[in-house]
Amino acid sequence: MIIGQDTTYWGFDIDRKRNLSVVLSELSKIKGIEWIRLMYAYPSRFPEDLISTIRDTDNICNYIDIPVQHITDNVLKSMRRGITKKILTNLLEKLRNDIPGIAVRTTFIVGYPDETEEDFKELTDFVKEFEFDRLGVFYIFT
Repeated sequence: MIIGQDTTYWGFDIDRKRNLSVVLSELSKIKGIEWIRLMYAYPSRFPEDLISTIRDTDNICNYIDIPVQHITDNVLKSMRRGITKKILTNLLEKLRNDIPGIAVRTTFIVGYPDETEEDFKELTDFVKEFEFDRLGVFYIFT
């Protein structure tokens, strides 16, 4: 299991490139590693090459843990997530379309200080529509 605060940043501290696909490809060649599962791949600035690496490498699980956190631009901006609803939904659709049978796990935060009733409704509608395979919710008590 590959896990980190944000695994998509692997290598960025060394040469300002996101090299997670390189690492996964090399790990997949090691004899005895039967499967690799990726956790905590944040959606902002998601490396596009990662999609083909997951799809085309037999021992990388068709599974991704991508912490969406929220779906409305209002809340995403307030959370400083560095992504918009449009970019986020396009990425999620691309993952589902380009990696057959991918399981998508995510987490959301509700009760965020700037979240309105409309934001919450849009989020719940999105969750129903996308039908994540696994989902966790964190509730902020205010």
